[in-house]
Amino acid sequence: MKKQENKNPEQKEEKKIFYKVILIGDSLVGKTCLFKKLTKGIYTNKNISTIGMDQKTISATMKVKEKSETEEEKEVEKNFTINLWDTAGQERFRSITSGYFKESHGLILLYDITNRTSFDNLEKWMESVNETLGTSNKYAVILMGNKADLEEKRKVTYEEAEDKCKKYNIFWGGECSVQEMTLDELNEKFQNIIGEIYKVVGEIQDKKPIVKKLSTHQRNKKKNNNEACLC
Repeated sequence: MKKQENKNPEQKEEKKIFYKVILIGDSLVGKTCLFKKLTKGIYTNKNISTIGMDQKTISATMKVKEKSETEEEKEVEKNFTINLWDTAGQERFRSITSGYFKESHGLILLYDITNRTSFDNLEKWMESVNETLGTSNKYAVILMGNKADLEEKRKVTYEEAEDKCKKYNIFWGGECSVQEMTLDELNEKFQNIIGEIYKVVGEIQDKKPIVKKLSTHQRNKKKNNNEACLC
């Protein structure tokens, strides 16, 4: 294919919008499964509880809705760099996890529709978010219910989740099954989530994620954790 010439040499390439997005919620609700399917395109149910954190960067062009000069919503394509984080859900890691909430633009709060406790604990997660990010910062929280394919084991109703969103003034991302969804379906849902974040946060200039240098002891510790299936 012939490379298209740039007729306007002064025209600059459109900058990418940068968002830091974090997956939060109780252990075993499906955060790591969602993380791996979004970043690697694979699903595995052989994950163990995440120890610490994991992060990947996703670059994509997505359609988002914004108001035109006539105040009518229209879809426009934007280039995004999403720094996606998977977090530990166990109570003992809660203080470490909440430390990574800082500078977040979006938080996907996941629960298991077959696990009542994971839904009841949403209050604790929202407390952690509000304590860390406060109310003055611009960020979006999106609630999602996972394991919708296990309808016969349901413990949380759709209406309860919608009421929870109204209570905390957060977005309702609906229910899903990370296991059963196709990649196209999952990408469409993720695009909708980014669209909600875009409505709240707007355009954040692209930047490289800050990578902290680890000491030799920390690197060895991380290596050992990885060998123990850090997922």
